[in-house]
Amino acid sequence: MNIENFANVRVEILEYDNDHLKFELSNVDVAFANALRRVMIAEVPTMAIELVEIKNNTSPLHDEFISQRLGLVPLESSRVDQFVYRKECQKCSSGCDECSVRFRLQLRNHGEETVNVTSRHLEQILSDRPENADIKPVKYRSVLNEEAGIVITKLGKNQEIDLECTAVKGIGQQHTKWSPSCVSNFAHVPDIAIKETVMAKLNREEKLEFVNSCPTRVYNFNTRQQSVEIAQPNKCMFCDECVKKGQEILLRHDDLRNESLVKIGSKPNQFVFSIETNGSLRPEEIVINSIRVLRLSLIHISEPTRLLSISYAVFCLKKK
Repeated sequence: MNIENFANVRVEILEYDNDHLKFELSNVDVAFANALRRVMIAEVPTMAIELVEIKNNTSPLHDEFISQRLGLVPLESSRVDQFVYRKECQKCSSGCDECSVRFRLQLRNHGEETVNVTSRHLEQILSDRPENADIKPVKYRSVLNEEAGIVITKLGKNQEIDLECTAVKGIGQQHTKWSPSCVSNFAHVPDIAIKETVMAKLNREEKLEFVNSCPTRVYNFNTRQQSVEIAQPNKCMFCDECVKKGQEILLRHDDLRNESLVKIGSKPNQFVFSIETNGSLRPEEIVINSIRVLRLSLIHISEPTRLLSISYAVFCLKKK
């Protein structure tokens, strides 16, 4: 893809809420679309718990299990750019306010009932930087719309857990706990064409049979005009069930055996992206940050010194 073509790139938002974004990206080739997808998954930085110091643990889970579950708790990371990577921090060698955020979890069950230890019990150890206060466990709601944290372990009577942990900046390429995306994929935009002259020769029952063959209800039968319409083209998943059903129907007509009822293809250089976040970043932040990573990598890949790391997705894009 030539750099001059970027001026013609078009984005259309199809669906949006706090956790999900669906948009159509046009006038780019499949190599660029795939590079963008890979950066969203593996190269957008977030904060995640990396170090855990367990002082006391009498819960049913071993220390290693507790540490692993803490690492997978998503942290709100909208201000992740205010932090530096720990290996690049020039002010410390073991962690400071500019490269890490510390949390404390201390809980003992004094009752008879089992107690859930959740991400809501993680309390941030106060620091002098206001940016650090924004790094906190993502809030979730249950199916009953009640605020509920992620379960880390459970405590029986007189069981206790006491630990401190440190969150640092990282990317999903290092470990999936730093990936902000639950879902990040793209699909080709369908190009559906019904041969109207052939469709007009079918009876009502055959048209309804064709419409009902689509599992995602792409087609609709217009009862007034007795015609088949393409109602929801973007729901097509290229299963070819309608093509097969069309061929089956046409075989019943001697004069239509060599015809085709519908053709399914894809529009060139048009893709529909679907992004779902785990809450560490808003979906639009994932897209914007991934474009920023791509842009910086494209700049640095042309420099002979290459002081900064280059996106692997861009490296693969360059090989194309």
